[in-house]
Amino acid sequence: MVSSWKTYLLLVTIHALTYQSIHAQFVAPYYNDFEIDTIGWSVSTLSGTSWEWDTLNTGSCSGSKGFLLNAGGPANLSTILYSPWFDLTGINPPIICFSQIVNSSLHIDGLRLDYELNNSGIWDILGSTNTGSNWYNSPSLISSGMPGWSGNNSICINSSSIIQFFTLGCTTIRYRFVATSASTYPIQFFIDDFRFCDTTCACNIGAGEQELSTIGKLITLAPNPANNSVSLSVYSESTQMVMLFIRSITGKTVYQSEVRVNEGKNSVAIQLDDLSPGTYVVQVNMATSKSDAFLLIKLP
Repeated sequence: MVSSWKTYLLLVTIHALTYQSIHAQFVAPYYNDFEIDTIGWSVSTLSGTSWEWDTLNTGSCSGSKGFLLNAGGPANLSTILYSPWFDLTGINPPIICFSQIVNSSLHIDGLRLDYELNNSGIWDILGSTNTGSNWYNSPSLISSGMPGWSGNNSICINSSSIIQFFTLGCTTIRYRFVATSASTYPIQFFIDDFRFCDTTCACNIGAGEQELSTIGKLITLAPNPANNSVSLSVYSESTQMVMLFIRSITGKTVYQSEVRVNEGKNSVAIQLDDLSPGTYVVQVNMATSKSDAFLLIKLP
């Protein structure tokens, strides 16, 4: 549980270029819960399902409406949600905060946030793994090769970041949420409660909202990369039977086993002699918790 948001200083790429003037649509402080309108927001879809201004059927953030991406499992999904242009004049540093619900294959399909300055046409990824409050839990998504949010959570997560710009002539900024997929598993992303402001505004994570760092902590793999075997540490809330799967990045199951785990931390040894060198997804299905998946690299 998170009772307050943390601030981080992120250094961004310095661009030596001539900026083009563009009129900012909004000034700080800006807040939109998307219950009434989506003025200034737009969507561009390269392939697959598009973002929609819609109602989330299960779970919610501040209200029922937001930007929803609900895809039935298309591979090579690529759809982008663009924010309006914001005025950076007098904002030092700017703060961005938003609420999200993410349900996707961990480390495979996911969501990231980019930014563009002064209509330059250059997009940079905003931040890196764990460099903001609840900021990216996957260091490199298979679908994009970039950091992002992935995994499964059923309640709102608030993410926030403070950025210091060292780019001369920077007066406007806009953001984009980029969703990508490489698997054929269903994905769902929900964006709500978007804020753009300075250090005088609040970006608190309220009661009932989940900390991103709790996602994907049920299992760990060591060593990783591995040669002939790997040790799987599993934390269980109770004594139960769990299913272990190893799948290729195309979704083919190459190993599965049912094991008994006790309440607390357990260690399970997995032999990898029959696996070819490459990247795999290790998944654990528990009766008392959601599935978690982690990347495993098998060495020659």
